[in-house]
Amino acid sequence: MGTGSEWPTTGRMTDVPSLIDDEGDFDGTKTSLRAARTDYAAPRVQLRPFLLVLAGPHAGQTYRLEHAETLIGRWHGAGLKFDDDNLSRKHAKITIQGAKLFVEDLKSANGTLVNGLAIEGKQPLNDGDQLTLGSTVLLKFTSTDKQEAAFRQSLREAGSRDELTGAWNKASLATRLAAEIEVAKQRSTPLSLIVLDVDHLESVNKTFGEATGDKVLIKVASAVTYSIGQDDILTRLVGGTFAVLCPRVDAVGARALADRLRELVAARAVEHPRGPVAFTVSLGIATFPESAPDSPERLLAEAAAALYQAKELGRNRVVLSPER
Repeated sequence: MGTGSEWPTTGRMTDVPSLIDDEGDFDGTKTSLRAARTDYAAPRVQLRPFLLVLAGPHAGQTYRLEHAETLIGRWHGAGLKFDDDNLSRKHAKITIQGAKLFVEDLKSANGTLVNGLAIEGKQPLNDGDQLTLGSTVLLKFTSTDKQEAAFRQSLREAGSRDELTGAWNKASLATRLAAEIEVAKQRSTPLSLIVLDVDHLESVNKTFGEATGDKVLIKVASAVTYSIGQDDILTRLVGGTFAVLCPRVDAVGARALADRLRELVAARAVEHPRGPVAFTVSLGIATFPESAPDSPERLLAEAAAALYQAKELGRNRVVLSPER
């Protein structure tokens, strides 16, 4: 149902619908990878190790490591295959030796990092270590039964898509945003977050019915999906509010994308017996590291504050966080 998300023309920041809970989390959800796992028929080992894909192809999936050796790369025979040109065909290998795990770079073109440091030869993996393969794939290693249960439960609860629009849900943004900030830190690359809200959605619902409001939300999500890049991530936060996470996009690029989204949405309409129903969106942008140097919550809050100002300035416009 397309619930309203009206923003006041005047007022304080407390009037803005909260996108962060009282404890500074995204609805209190710490982990929100999508529930998916590859099971391997292999001998039982002492550990129950997992790799969680935080960024890159298959982001949001989790894989149990049950072979004595798991090859990672673009090769069709790899145990963990990524269709990513930044990876070598046989990029890295993870081996299980008793109660220990090791990762080894296989002389890849773009290297393998553990917690941001390049490795040579075999290196032990400890619980919570993060692996960077090439320039786009980020994995997290975990090896405890307790964590497995917690991860699988959170994956079921939080790592899904919005049923109406097909966008990722709000909870899934928490892990993705935190992971992309870590990648940006390691590689000294920018990261932008665009928060957009449908103008006067509550009025559309009241005047034309909630079914029409739902069609508006679907149109907006479709327009955004059509316009964003392959690595960009669309999530529906609440009501008519969406977020677009843009890895490796600076403020200039994010502003250009936001302007394009605003114009594209304004050119669309949904059909109704009383005639076409036009609609617009307002957009706020925050960019890492300029807007928020070290916090996913702060980055979201800055983008939401910029959106609030766009609403105050008359709606159907874009505001960049540093302009505030």
